[in-house]
Amino acid sequence: MRGRRRLPTAGTRSGGSACGRQRSPFSGPAPRTEMHDSRTGVALMLAVWVLLVLGFASLQVLAQVRGRVDVATVARTQTVARYAAESGVVAARALLEELVQGADSPEAQARVFGEFQRIIETWGVQELRSARYQVVVEDLNARVDLNESREEVLHGLFRQFVGDARAAELLDALWGWGLEGEAGQVQPVETPEASADEALLRASVADRPPLMHLEELALMQGFDEALVAELAPYVTVRGDGLVNVNSAPLPVLTASPDVGPVAARTLTESRDQEGLFDSKVGLLSVLREASAGELDSQLPDLVTAPRRVLVVARGWEEGRPASHEVQAVLEVQWSRMIVGERTRLRAWGERSR
Repeated sequence: MRGRRRLPTAGTRSGGSACGRQRSPFSGPAPRTEMHDSRTGVALMLAVWVLLVLGFASLQVLAQVRGRVDVATVARTQTVARYAAESGVVAARALLEELVQGADSPEAQARVFGEFQRIIETWGVQELRSARYQVVVEDLNARVDLNESREEVLHGLFRQFVGDARAAELLDALWGWGLEGEAGQVQPVETPEASADEALLRASVADRPPLMHLEELALMQGFDEALVAELAPYVTVRGDGLVNVNSAPLPVLTASPDVGPVAARTLTESRDQEGLFDSKVGLLSVLREASAGELDSQLPDLVTAPRRVLVVARGWEEGRPASHEVQAVLEVQWSRMIVGERTRLRAWGERSR
């Protein structure tokens, strides 16, 4: 078989090894895989950073939008609450107007406020879609008015709590409110005929600005918070100086110089046992039996029906904590000569809570 050439086997070639075509893992530099991986990692980090920035920006935008939504929600809630409170005042005034129009006798007029208060209490919480309101009412003529009452009436009230001597000092402080100088002393009203002390005693409500809030009492000399708290159930700054004998409590009746402590107890017992007073004639008869001194037959401080009524309405939206309160003072005009509405708005105040 000499002379025959051997053909190379598969995977080999002449003059080379059988593995000549295979690359050894250590035979040379790797292809550009590591550089590619590095670039991929940088791109991923950049993408993550961009996502973080966008996420942060989105949160900021979301917070601003949410804040604007909250502001709008609060504004809407306050508007609904105010609307509800005002609706309560309107409804209460309409009811009072109806009762006053229907009171065609002194007996009926004396019963008006009691009936008005009873009906208001049955209302409870009234619903107007998502709005709610509740109303309470008060006869301001059941209190002594600090702006309009006579000096004798105010002194008669104060002395029940602090005695005669200090009551006179409190009265001077009240009359001098708004007339104080730099040293905090009351400045006398100068007149050619009167001394400074006499002129000071002549100071009246017309000489000073009226009190707007009961809290102002605590700012006056001689009044402290404890005394103001004791007086608060029996005084007002929105009345007209008259006292309704059918609704006033014992201290308010006692304050009148035509009543006093003994007659005041007699009045309260009489109205509780025999019914309300419907005229000054019957009232004067009871007072004469209970009083030892002379009486002014006109009884200038006393009435048998309310003249000023306070309506307090609180409104809110269902499920919301915010509320709005309206306080309205209504004046009742009993004259049958008046054509049209018999109630008139005298004062209006409101606040949000």
